[in-house]
Amino acid sequence: MRQQNKGFTLIELMIVVTIIGILAVVAGPELMKYQTRAKTSEAIQNVSKIADGARAYYMAEQTNRLGNLLQKQFPINTPLTPATYACNNGSPIKHDPRTYSTPDTFGSPSWQGLQFAVSKPFFYSYIFETNGQGQSALFSARAEGDLDCDGTAGLFEQTGLVDPNNQVVINQLYRENELE
Repeated sequence: MRQQNKGFTLIELMIVVTIIGILAVVAGPELMKYQTRAKTSEAIQNVSKIADGARAYYMAEQTNRLGNLLQKQFPINTPLTPATYACNNGSPIKHDPRTYSTPDTFGSPSWQGLQFAVSKPFFYSYIFETNGQGQSALFSARAEGDLDCDGTAGLFEQTGLVDPNNQVVINQLYRENELE
């Protein structure tokens, strides 16, 4: 009686390897886009938190040392925090949040007034800018980052203003170079 060998032939293995290669070529770029979109969700969520913090700060009554009510306004401008993008030798890295809890970074009075700090490792830098007081007040909350360290930064921004009813209106999120 003849004994049958069980296994795959070389041709069958080559076909499987070819199919896997084709799938990798087709799915690879989509996987990279998916990973980039996942990273951009950090910026989208944090910009929204900053804008919500600006609304809460404006709506809260502020007083001076004598207890007199101050005109409503947003917290003062903050510099880009951190001041550099998360790149090291041409590769993206995450910022360590423990490094950015100083009075010069997310521990500053403006970030504290916005009730904003980043508690998990992050890719983006954040900035808050404001102008005016009362019903002429407006603000901009932005996240900037270079996720592939090619010198082109992605930008996510929400702006807000005060309407005639003295309510803070937050505009839709603006995106530039989202998947840079």
